[in-house]
Amino acid sequence: MLPRSQRISKEVFKETQTKGLIFHSPLFFLKCSNTDSGSRFAVVISKKIAKTAVIRNRVKRRIYSIVKDLIPRFVIKRSVVITIKKNIEDISHDVLKKEIEYAFVKSGLLK
Repeated sequence: MLPRSQRISKEVFKETQTKGLIFHSPLFFLKCSNTDSGSRFAVVISKKIAKTAVIRNRVKRRIYSIVKDLIPRFVIKRSVVITIKKNIEDISHDVLKKEIEYAFVKSGLLK
């Protein structure tokens, strides 16, 4: 799990959702907006995708752990909201990590 200092607040979340740039992936999409402070993240997964809170929280923890490993490689400070498109519970950790890395490179967070 990411520390509270690296997660998005409600105000920044609303701003990122309305004014952020969108980058698509087959499994999720990113909304990014520039920020002065360090990079911050949020993961959104609806009840339509995963019915139970247990599954939704498990998916969030998996994504946060991948993001936590990638943070030292970031070149730009941005607020990022990751919105899940379809159930990724059955997808392996390696495939999910490659998809997230690819989306971060596409958005300019990583090189």
